[in-house]
Amino acid sequence: MNLDTFKYKEPDYDYLKREYEINKNDIIIIYTGSFLKWKGVEYLIYALDYISSENIKLLLIGGSGKDRKRIEKIVKESKNKRNIIVRGVLNQQELIKLLSISKIALIPNIVTNEGMNYTSPVKIFEYLAMGLPIIASKLSSIKEILKEKDNCIFFEPGNSKDCAKKIIDLLRNDQLLKQMSKNNLIKSRYFSWKKRTEGLINFLEKNYDTK
Repeated sequence: MNLDTFKYKEPDYDYLKREYEINKNDIIIIYTGSFLKWKGVEYLIYALDYISSENIKLLLIGGSGKDRKRIEKIVKESKNKRNIIVRGVLNQQELIKLLSISKIALIPNIVTNEGMNYTSPVKIFEYLAMGLPIIASKLSSIKEILKEKDNCIFFEPGNSKDCAKKIIDLLRNDQLLKQMSKNNLIKSRYFSWKKRTEGLINFLEKNYDTK
């Protein structure tokens, strides 16, 4: 994945209003990716039950088939459905438009074998490249990449109330938001194709005779 393409894009609020019903004063929190059950997307929907602000909107971008239908049903039954926007898989440029207006990015994986041990979500690197502060489930697979209050705030997996609290606390801490944004832009540079290729070459040179 070429992270160099993930760069801030100046918002066109006329377009965003028309396509997504997003206004300039809305506070956007975003999840992108699969809607598989172990991704924990429904817990973000439930978290909105604990958030009273009318300006906070949750964007759920991705999903397909029965998984998307399941999430859409949960949204339809939510008392805060007016503040939740569900869209399918978007092209990269459209995704960047939405990441550019977001305040916080979300990774709500739940406690499963996949989520705890084997996942390394591409979305993490996209979020980092966009300089987005992250709120994520406290799982070992995610803690290998992100560090508390440096790149990320962790919440207890599957705990919507704790997730909501962490969202509210971070939104109220403008200084931490700005610092995490700077940190994540810096950290993203270590995951570019160039850096990863250099790392692979160094590993091969140290461990194998490449001459």
